[in-house]
Amino acid sequence: MKTSRYFLLFAGLLIVLTEQSWACSVCMGSNGVVPDAGGSDLGGAINGAIFVMLGLIGTVLTGISAVAYSLYKRANAALPVDQELEQLMSGLDQGQNHA
Repeated sequence: MKTSRYFLLFAGLLIVLTEQSWACSVCMGSNGVVPDAGGSDLGGAINGAIFVMLGLIGTVLTGISAVAYSLYKRANAALPVDQELEQLMSGLDQGQNHA
């Protein structure tokens, strides 16, 4: 019962205060219904800034993914022959010392 009262109050406020619930000029555009900031092209500038920020975030995430993939490939790569032989020889030396 209490929830329905809050819902009705919220719906009533939205109906009464529709002008305050309009979106900004980036989403709605400057069509005369939403007040524009002095007739400037502020919506286009903000929209461009949003795409620049998305591009920067995408670039950073791509770089992080590339580094993670590189580390994954290095971890699963076979050892070079000289290091593998060195590990094999050190294992044999330790086995002979304990015997």
